[in-house]
Amino acid sequence: MWTNKKDTLNMELIQLRQEGYLTEEAEKAAAELKNDEEIDKFYDILFSNLKKDKNYKYTEPEELEDILSSASPSSPEKDIRSLNSCEISDKMKGAWFGRFIGCTLGKPFECGHYVVSAFGNYGCQNVTAWFKGADAYPITNYAPLHSEAEKTGLQLNPATKGCTLGNITCMEQDDDVQYTVLGMKMIEEKGYGFTSWDTGLYWHSHLPYRTVCTAETAAYQNFTQLYPFTCDKKPDNWKDLIKYNHLHRNPYREWIGAAIRIDAFAYAFAGRPLEAAKAAYQDASFSHVKNGVYSAMFLSAMISSAFVEKDVDKLVEIALSFLPPESRAYETVLKAMELAAEDTSDEEMMIKLWQAFSNYDWVHSLNNLAAVVVSVLRSKGDYLKGTALAVNCGFDTDCNGATVGSILGALNGFSNLPEHLCSPLNDTVYTGVLGFERKASISEFAEKSFKTFEKLLNEKR
Repeated sequence: MWTNKKDTLNMELIQLRQEGYLTEEAEKAAAELKNDEEIDKFYDILFSNLKKDKNYKYTEPEELEDILSSASPSSPEKDIRSLNSCEISDKMKGAWFGRFIGCTLGKPFECGHYVVSAFGNYGCQNVTAWFKGADAYPITNYAPLHSEAEKTGLQLNPATKGCTLGNITCMEQDDDVQYTVLGMKMIEEKGYGFTSWDTGLYWHSHLPYRTVCTAETAAYQNFTQLYPFTCDKKPDNWKDLIKYNHLHRNPYREWIGAAIRIDAFAYAFAGRPLEAAKAAYQDASFSHVKNGVYSAMFLSAMISSAFVEKDVDKLVEIALSFLPPESRAYETVLKAMELAAEDTSDEEMMIKLWQAFSNYDWVHSLNNLAAVVVSVLRSKGDYLKGTALAVNCGFDTDCNGATVGSILGALNGFSNLPEHLCSPLNDTVYTGVLGFERKASISEFAEKSFKTFEKLLNEKR
């Protein structure tokens, strides 16, 4: 359980309402519950007593075959084989560094003043205020440690001094790091045979429990109930068991967690967005459903396509083709495209973004998906512009900075990334993933991804 039982139930009711269930009576009954025992009993029968709103306008399939058949997946016209190995290797390194630069840029703002509204401002306005108060706006570098904005009450995340300008020596440990590294290991070892079952085994083998959050915490716990400790073989009825794994006491099943876990799959299937999206589905479905899964597939397809496609409009179009057209994720991307195309300043656009999507929790998949899309589109392919805007948008600042950094890092390649952003990392990352040296080389991870890419490209399915 990520939080206490009362909060978990309340978030479940919000989640169910967003999925189109009629929850009014359940909410009234939940408000009368007095203790954990009553909450458990209520939660156990909650799903059986709910009805779907007949006017709910979305159709959101959950099985991979149904998702792909409702969508119209497309691929970049340029084949990955038309690039030479040096180009692909440079793009692979650019994606890894790009991700970690974006994460480092965003980490100081992953706290209350910037991810939700505070001091009468939207979170995006507070990010702007911090940089303006440090005479560092527009954003061209890492976050200054101090700002005149402190006088208004704004503060950076106090645990992230090592991610501020002049204090960076490496990519610090972070969930946006651990999942990329673990994904690299999983796809390296399993290749085309990778499934959601493997996600569970690898998490239990390589991720300490306290390094996972929200939906990942729920799935991590649920998985312990589904198989004997001594068993590594996937059960024949795993397709049924996984529903328990991603649903039981998991009101976070459409939050951002799955979307931050997919980069290594996209690297392994560079230039092949369909395979990247399929791998993302396998991983995401371990802990997420519907839009939590769709966002992961969308971003995996987009990162994969960025290895061969430089037009950011086409990148979004390709990724959009993997979404069910009657889903909230599809609607979200269309709205983000509309906002990105408006003839307004970035500051005005970000306010409209918050007005459109701040009804979701700041770590939901959809508002953050919108932030990624507007940032990529408005970047026009410029790495610094896009990554800075992703952080400036607020919501989940380090996750969005990392994702846009990964997309635009692959698009531009390491050789075209800003040196003043690359060098402070000292080609060093702390992973937090068991089975790896705690201190590791970013370049070596990129080389591992490149070798896996080559292996899979030349393998027959």
